[in-house]
Amino acid sequence: MDKRFKKKVNIYKNPTINVDSFDKRRFNELMFMSKGLQRVKKEGEEIPFFDQLMGDVWSVLFKNNPQLIEEVPNELKNNQKIIKKVLNDEKYHETHEYTKLDDLYSCLCTVGFSEKIFNWIKKEIVSDPYIQLTHNDMKINEIQKGKDSQEFKKSMHKFMQALGESINNDDKSFSKMLQDSLTQAKDTESMLHELLSGIKAGVGGSELKNVPLRDQFTLAEYLSKHKKMKEIAEWAGRFKAIAKSKQKSKSKEAIARSGVKIGNEIDRLLPAELVNLSIPQAKNDFLRRFVENQTLQYGNTGKEKLGKGAIILCLDQSGSMENIDNQAKGFTLALMSIARKQRRDFGLILFSNDLMMFHYPKGKITVPQMVELCETFLNGGTNFRKPLDKTIELIKKERYKNADVVFVTDGEDNSGNTFFYEEYKRNKEKLGFSLVSLLIGKQTRSIKEFSNKIYFANDFEDENAHDVFSI
Repeated sequence: MDKRFKKKVNIYKNPTINVDSFDKRRFNELMFMSKGLQRVKKEGEEIPFFDQLMGDVWSVLFKNNPQLIEEVPNELKNNQKIIKKVLNDEKYHETHEYTKLDDLYSCLCTVGFSEKIFNWIKKEIVSDPYIQLTHNDMKINEIQKGKDSQEFKKSMHKFMQALGESINNDDKSFSKMLQDSLTQAKDTESMLHELLSGIKAGVGGSELKNVPLRDQFTLAEYLSKHKKMKEIAEWAGRFKAIAKSKQKSKSKEAIARSGVKIGNEIDRLLPAELVNLSIPQAKNDFLRRFVENQTLQYGNTGKEKLGKGAIILCLDQSGSMENIDNQAKGFTLALMSIARKQRRDFGLILFSNDLMMFHYPKGKITVPQMVELCETFLNGGTNFRKPLDKTIELIKKERYKNADVVFVTDGEDNSGNTFFYEEYKRNKEKLGFSLVSLLIGKQTRSIKEFSNKIYFANDFEDENAHDVFSI
């Protein structure tokens, strides 16, 4: 971490907005957490008081009712002009509904909008000869005389005046920059949700809020720079929606098969019975029927019980899988979200000629683990024996006892150890687990030797591949 961003350093000192000590301290904390804010601040160091402008931008986005200070020093006049344009823009009021009192949204918009303002200033310096001349004089005096010299202060004043004229004459750019920043922030928040949320209905926003803000910023900055991560987020969102549908359908089918019966198992009571418990007039009747085993409940295979065996995914990362690796990672995150919903441990075995093992207790993944997963691709040939040996090793451990194994590949085993499959089947039967395979693209003989069931698909978009989410 850059030493300049220690928490005790007060960056935001000269506002043009009615901020208090809490606002200044909060912006400083966000600067400490957000690499995006730090990056833009560093880029803008050549522009006087640009870091204070960033603080003002954040303030008008975050504060519930931001107001301009009437009188500010001359050196802050340009900051005030920009902020005044923002406050008078109708797009700002739309944006403010999303950003006020929201740390993530306000910070993402501040990064995007501040970066666009800086790029606009650079463009003005290059395109306007007089602004360029005053900027060069200011830089020369800074180097030769120092920032405390009268020469530097005079040249800075001339530069700020020249830049201020451009700000006065531009009525459209700032509105567009603000609108683009909001769109970018919304897209980033959506991708964060796709990557970090599960498939449980109605809790997406709360799940994201459970992730530390620093980690949200880290992942947001990573998303802004890496196209691969964005594509994985899109695939993850798509596959999680499919997984949610498959799990819901599975639950309905189980209920339909088992029906409803009489009993008093609390975790199987019908919703209608639980409603009776909350109604004073019906409560006593419910308690009587409950004691007498006469309440309505789902049958034994109705509701899925949580805490089933772990899920182990063996994912082929040989060279031929590289073109669909983003799909594969999105598919992996969707399968992991099932494990998280059902509180099942999730083991991921990436294999080619080599092997990498990742453990995600109860299906939970941290931001550093997310980045590592998305960046990893083994390449090379296809060796089935290493991942299959690893599944036996894992299932012998208590954490992975009774695991469901999913084996995904697009190729044929090149290890030459076909005699191994008979031994593997005996171990599988002895340990009492099943293995479902997803074969991408083509037929192979060897996969039939160790699979309980095989799904054939052209790629991960194929509906046949989605049947794996019924696990």
